[in-house]
Amino acid sequence: MVVAMGLTACGGGGSSSAASPNGSQAPPLPIAPATTAHGPAHGAPTESSAKASASGTDAVAVVAGVPITKPVYEHWVASERAHGATAATAGRSALGFLITYEWVLGEAAARHITVSEAELKKRLAKLDKQSFPKPGSLRRFMVSTGETEADLLGILRVGLLKNQIEAKVTAGDAGPKAQQALAAFQKAFQAHWKRYTTCGKQYVMEDCSESK
Repeated sequence: MVVAMGLTACGGGGSSSAASPNGSQAPPLPIAPATTAHGPAHGAPTESSAKASASGTDAVAVVAGVPITKPVYEHWVASERAHGATAATAGRSALGFLITYEWVLGEAAARHITVSEAELKKRLAKLDKQSFPKPGSLRRFMVSTGETEADLLGILRVGLLKNQIEAKVTAGDAGPKAQQALAAFQKAFQAHWKRYTTCGKQYVMEDCSESK
């Protein structure tokens, strides 16, 4: 499955994200396993959320007050390995993937952009039919990668949110002008959300600062 996404973290680059059997991959946009915390907490960062950090918690990183817990991180490290990532790159890819997911959810919430559960279910049914036509093949794929239906719905959610964000950013523009608007937004997007992202000492990467 490919989820086209222009909003990516600088150091992201997950290779998991429900790569299809033919080798195609979703780009580095973190998705939400059933255990991850997300929802009403997302939105424009506040001063208090900006001060939250991974220190003193079981989180490997915190984005605008929302923790990325170690179990969630380890879930995606295992998924990266199942998709062929090496031990040296799996952790970095998984964390970049998860951080960017939180960034996109936060940006969408700040812009009052949402996706309905009905739309997600519709997209998942379409994915199942198009990419996994043989009965049971999608289920076997999830078992082989350790991914869940919630994971796939998260990928789809982020793809749909990304499309709506880009539509707002480029509203009224086309061609080179639209590309310039997207490029400017991408730069501002990364700079803004990185300010609200901290990582535990052993997890620091380009997308976050070290927790104090």
